[in-house]
Amino acid sequence: MALPLLYEYTFDHHFKFGFEPNRYFERRQGPEDIFIASYGRAQFCPLNWREANVLAAKEIFHRLPQPLWVLFSGGTDSEACLRSFSEAKVPVKIASLKLKKGYNQHDLDYVRKYSDKYSCEVEVIELDIEEFWESREFYRIVDSIECVSPILAAHLWLADQLVGTPILAQGEPHLKKEIDQKAERKLDSWYLVESERLCSLYTHFIKTKKPAVPGFFQYMPEQTLSFLKNNPLLHDLVNNRIFGKLGTRSSKNQMVRQFYPEIEERPKFTGFEKISFLHDLKRSELAERFPHSDAIVKIDYEDLLSQLEPLVKKEENKGLLLK
Repeated sequence: MALPLLYEYTFDHHFKFGFEPNRYFERRQGPEDIFIASYGRAQFCPLNWREANVLAAKEIFHRLPQPLWVLFSGGTDSEACLRSFSEAKVPVKIASLKLKKGYNQHDLDYVRKYSDKYSCEVEVIELDIEEFWESREFYRIVDSIECVSPILAAHLWLADQLVGTPILAQGEPHLKKEIDQKAERKLDSWYLVESERLCSLYTHFIKTKKPAVPGFFQYMPEQTLSFLKNNPLLHDLVNNRIFGKLGTRSSKNQMVRQFYPEIEERPKFTGFEKISFLHDLKRSELAERFPHSDAIVKIDYEDLLSQLEPLVKKEENKGLLLK
């Protein structure tokens, strides 16, 4: 039975995930369940990804309860998310997770730089991560949604501390190159990866009946479409012009900075690098605890574009905040 959706976690519930056959927003019933995900159709294609993100920020403001909270880790993605609301002139609060013992200070340094530059207040909430990963609260979160990521559980803990609508800078398209495993050779096709792991973010808020934007960058189909179509680096990648590249993961910051060149260049951090050994142990434990809950679905790049492409012209659209 599908979980009731009390809020629009994506625009008009366009992004769906679940299990075959068309059991969207349901829990896994057993290891035989096949994970699925799909995107809704865009009403138009924005000029660029940055424009689409601003539009999404405006729609979120009008559709979800206030106050809005952007979870700002200090990474490139969360800064791009925060800038989208600023450019949309949408008021938001900012929350950052501080790991006790300064474990993620290397990430928080970028939070401080941003807040100093733009004179904005940041609600910094501290968590003893070593204690949390052994706590009842941690297992309450992961058991409820069969979450295999200890890092995601920490971000969900932070979101649960906030009154209002938390916004997570997730949902950016992750593409990989198809490989013929038997022949051990690379093929020319590319596909989008959607994971049961990241979709557990949505399941958490659906089950707790809390308003949220679990994946800001997939809130509207226009965001995904513009990222795929109007992205010079990605265009070179999917046309196999970059030798040796098998996916977008290592180029993610570079892709974001195509649209946000003012964002300071930085390594791709998780924030948990200083406790990677402890994280890996906990990640292995969760993999054993939920052995069938880390599935992925592959959506062919061209098929995804067909899902997303609008059927009408921009000027014919109704109900979007296009100004």
